[in-house]
Parts: sequence; C-alpha cells; structure tokens
Amino acid sequence: MPTPRQQFFDDNGDPLANGTLRAYLAGTSTPADIYTDVNLATPHAWPAALDGHGRITVFLDAISYKFELRDSLGHAVYSQD
Repeated sequence: MPTPRQQFFDDNGDPLANGTLRAYLAGTSTPADIYTDVNLATPHAWPAALDGHGRITVFLDAISYKFELRDSLGHAVYSQD
C-alpha cells in the first residue's frame, strides 16, 4: 500500500464505519496476513476491523494479495486482486 493508514468509503461516499478488510493470497481464497506494524511482527485479526471512521493501518509482506472489503453487516463492498 502506498500509505499504511487507509480510509475506506461506501458507495455513497460515506466512511465504511466498522467494516472489515479481508486479505487473501492473490487469485485464491486462502487467507493471508496483513500487519499492524512496519516490522511485520503483529498480524491483524482476520478479518481486520476498520474503525468507526472506516480507517485502518496496514503493512504488507512482499507477496501478491487479493483484498475484500465488507461493510459492518458483512456484505461485500469491493474485491480486488
């Protein structure tokens, strides 16, 4: 990710409060770790929780990921390899 602190929005442009970010190995449904720190020592819980403003801090390993963003009810908002 270009910046570790990301904010996500719903289709109406509102912050995706209390949504989740799921990470997988690219092209698969195999969960992959994303991290809370630059040293990649502490993985996020799976799925990773967004805060009440749709924000999360994420550090990535040197692998290819697929990301799936879900709203607070668990509905898929976006998926991208």
